[in-house]
Amino acid sequence: MKRLNPLYLLLLSAVVAVFAIYSALEEEKRFEELQSQYRYKQDMALKLRALKNAYSPKRKVELLRLLRSSSVSKSGVKYVDTKERLNISGKNIDVKTADSILAKVLNGTFIVKRFLVHRQNDGVDLDMEIAWR
Repeated sequence: MKRLNPLYLLLLSAVVAVFAIYSALEEEKRFEELQSQYRYKQDMALKLRALKNAYSPKRKVELLRLLRSSSVSKSGVKYVDTKERLNISGKNIDVKTADSILAKVLNGTFIVKRFLVHRQNDGVDLDMEIAWR
């Protein structure tokens, strides 16, 4: 057997080193891409959770509880709850009751389709339609 030339060993070592560096750089790029995809999906998950909490059925239950309360029902507020919408109407409602209803609706995350308020001398006429979907 003949002796190996040290230049060949040096050249082989250089090729292996270049290949290792190239592979490491490619893996780093791939890792950064996966990391950015993970951050994007995590942000989307947080946004979806916030939307789910904002439009949860719990909000609907809270509004219906207010409408069923004795002070609101005594003031003449009528509501019709269907699967897709809620119609609230009332004639000559006292201002305090109208304020509590409007505060609940306008401070909440509801989709208000129709909103009519007419102030009279001693009360308020109210006509509102809220969509659930």
